[in-house]
Amino acid sequence: YTFDYCSAYDDGVNNIWYDPVTQEGNYWWDYSGTGNYTIPGSARSNDTYPLSTPPVDIIAEFHQNLKYSLLLLFIPLIIAISYKRKRKK
Repeated sequence: YTFDYCSAYDDGVNNIWYDPVTQEGNYWWDYSGTGNYTIPGSARSNDTYPLSTPPVDIIAEFHQNLKYSLLLLFIPLIIAISYKRKRKK
């Protein structure tokens, strides 16, 4: 399957397609994996630090970790409540 369009197009002025501090750019589905990613358009822009793989979805990862943390928190709580109820009988 091939796409007939590019990932980005830049006819603007002073657009930056990467973070110079972290030296991290963007993920481009059509990036070959070597060198800069050239962004078509009259601006002649480049992503100097293109990513070879899609970035990790931090929100989804946080959500997954939160789910397990809550589970680990509630299991002892349920056990403690159950134990306390049994002692009252």
